[in-house]
Amino acid sequence: MKRFWVEQCNAFLEIFRDKRQFVLFAVLLLFILLNSLKISIFNLILTDNKASVIAQFKITYTFLMLIIIINVFFILKSKALFLLLYLLQTIYILVNISYYMYFHSYLHIMQFIMLFNEGFDAANQNAAPINLKMLITLIDLPGFILVYRNFYNIIDFRKSKRSLTIIVTCLSLVLLVGIEINSYYNEWSMIHLVKSRYNGEKPIVERYGTIANNALGIYLNRNEKVIVDKLKYGEVQTGNANGKDKPNFVLIQVEAMDSNIIDKKYNGHYITPFLNSLKDSSVYYPYVLSEHMGGGTSDIEFSVINSIEPLEGYAAQKLSNYNYPNSFIKILRKNNYSAIGFHGNKGSFFNRNVSFPKMGFERLVDMEEMGLKDVGWGAPDEDVLNYAFQYISNMKTPFISYIITMTSHGPFTNAGNYYQNKAFEGVENINIKNYFNSMSYVDKVLEDFVTKIKSRFKNTYIFIYGDHTPSIRDKEYMQASFDYDGKYFEFVPLFIITPDGMKYTEKSRVASMLDFSPTLLRLSGVEFKIKSDGVNLLDFKSEWKGIEYKNDVYKRDFLYQKANDSKG
Repeated sequence: MKRFWVEQCNAFLEIFRDKRQFVLFAVLLLFILLNSLKISIFNLILTDNKASVIAQFKITYTFLMLIIIINVFFILKSKALFLLLYLLQTIYILVNISYYMYFHSYLHIMQFIMLFNEGFDAANQNAAPINLKMLITLIDLPGFILVYRNFYNIIDFRKSKRSLTIIVTCLSLVLLVGIEINSYYNEWSMIHLVKSRYNGEKPIVERYGTIANNALGIYLNRNEKVIVDKLKYGEVQTGNANGKDKPNFVLIQVEAMDSNIIDKKYNGHYITPFLNSLKDSSVYYPYVLSEHMGGGTSDIEFSVINSIEPLEGYAAQKLSNYNYPNSFIKILRKNNYSAIGFHGNKGSFFNRNVSFPKMGFERLVDMEEMGLKDVGWGAPDEDVLNYAFQYISNMKTPFISYIITMTSHGPFTNAGNYYQNKAFEGVENINIKNYFNSMSYVDKVLEDFVTKIKSRFKNTYIFIYGDHTPSIRDKEYMQASFDYDGKYFEFVPLFIITPDGMKYTEKSRVASMLDFSPTLLRLSGVEFKIKSDGVNLLDFKSEWKGIEYKNDVYKRDFLYQKANDSKG
């Protein structure tokens, strides 16, 4: 046994005496070190964690893991597979960073597969966020090139050091086991983190990475029944018919309309003068919590219509066997309401052409049915709203119309194809300049549409609200969002234009997407029974319960203050 270890020590020292062996050893070690650094930085970006102790742990853990993986991989002796895996790793990192920068949540493998068409469409339209942090994918490129060029020489080198390679691999495995035992003793091992999975994914990503988090996600979302069982319904709310004429409802969900854009000025003028004027002529909620999770924008109509918080890591509107039993649209339809949805994109996007009828709509009228074409990405909002107005004018009353806009979708270049407000020429950041231009356009077409609706239909409630923030945090524009308690909170505005011209501005409490259903049902005057933790947004004097968000309950006044403080 002593002789064996002496031989291994000599074999190791020989590496440093033989120039060729040393070069190959250095090349392989360089790649492992740089790839470990890349993976570690990638995971830290996805957790926004700057703690040195986490960085040290992650780099050490990843380095040991890669030693094992690389040594096992070289047994396959496939240069083409090495290239393929490296490219897949690069794409994986780029996609995940892009998703996190936009949604501030983690992309799951099943979610990626499920939303592949949507993601490809977004990327094709240059709507996938690009960030300088993506340059981390180049960190290990020199190491990869050197290993690729010397691939078969490294195989021969490892073969000559077979016993030493096995020892290094086993030692790395022992060290990993030791680290995990220590983690278990300190109650932050994978076992402990899995038990507290629903307290957030961040600790798992920090210590074990996105692959481990994905594996856990696959298990937790192993079938649709398990996923549906995660949906949390609120307390039962009921209402009696009031015998009055039933009002119409027009809901306008505006793409990327952030809370702070309403009061934003440039060179002394409001970006959105019409929407700003609505503060004084409608019921105005400056901050509505955007329940924006695994289904992107589609989560908003899911929450609004069903009064349920959406799912993390899964697009709720892509559930194939879910029939939306809590949809308030179904209740209105049973009480002789007509219900139509409109969207300036293809109806197949996020499965809306299937989910909307399941939620009780007669159908979703998409861009193709309107006879409109892509101008940028999606049809111009003006064309969509004009079509919707003509369609609504021929609908049986009472009706509810749900309109989803498209022009102001990131990267905010759509409006530039048919609208240019020269007032923003001096804006330095091109992304912000395009956002201002987009919202200026949206403001103008909304003013025209609202004016026509109010003139044509007297007994009508108009709800105008954003879906999510534009993912802009800059000195020239700071969106209404903040990180707190390991969670990301973002806020959009809500205007409720009432038939009697009610005026009210909420100055201390945040609203929720879950509040829409109980509010609309009480306004409709129909008899109803629904499960909801939402409140009636026109019952201003009541004490409102907190908002449950990602398994914690937050006071509405606390969130309001945090959102207001985020302006800077």
